Amino acid sequence: MQRFIILVLVMLMSPYATGEEPIGLKSDSKAPPFELKDAEEKVYQLEQLKGKVVLLIMGNRKIRKDDDLWAERIQKIYGKDKRLELFIVADMRSVPRFIPRSLIRSQLRRNKPPARLLLDWGGKVHQAYHTKPDKPNLFLIDPRGKVVVFMRAKHTEEAEAKLRKHIDSVLPDPSIDEDTVKPEG
Repeated sequence: MQRFIILVLVMLMSPYATGEEPIGLKSDSKAPPFELKDAEEKVYQLEQLKGKVVLLIMGNRKIRKDDDLWAERIQKIYGKDKRLELFIVADMRSVPRFIPRSLIRSQLRRNKPPARLLLDWGGKVHQAYHTKPDKPNLFLIDPRGKVVVFMRAKHTEEAEAKLRKHIDSVLPDPSIDEDTVKPEG
C-alpha cells in the first residue's frame, strides 16, 4: 500500500500531471532504431546516420502544418549544414486503409514537405519514441545515437531558441574530422 501511495504522489508531481510540457527534457538514452522509407521509397536507417546530429520532427496528418513550420524554420537556419540531418516522421496510422499508399506517395512527391518526410505506416517508430498526437514531438539525437533533447511543442520563437541552443551544443566542431566522432555501440 505504501508503494502505491508513493507511486501516485510521483505521478501527481510529474510535468504531465501539472500540464507542463517536458520541453528540454534530457534523457541521454540510446535512440530507438528505425528503418523507414520516404515518398520516393528510399530507405533511411538511424544506424546509417551515426556520426551526425539527427533531428526528428514526429507527428501525424492532423498536425502536419505544425511539423512543416518546425521543419521550415530549422531548414532556414541549418539547411546547408551537413552535420545535421532533419526528418519529419509521419505517423500514417490515421490514413484510411482504402487510400492506396502509391496515391499518398505521389501526392507527397508533388507537394514536397520542407524536409525529408519518412512514412511510418504501422506507427511502430512513433510507438518506440512514445509520441503524443496533439503536438509535434521533436527528438534531437547526438552523433553517438543518444537522445539528448526531447520537446513536445508547437513552434514558438522561445521553443525554437531553446532547440537551436541544444542543436548548436551537440553539432560536432567543423574543424574536427568526422571520422574522429566514433559511434557508440
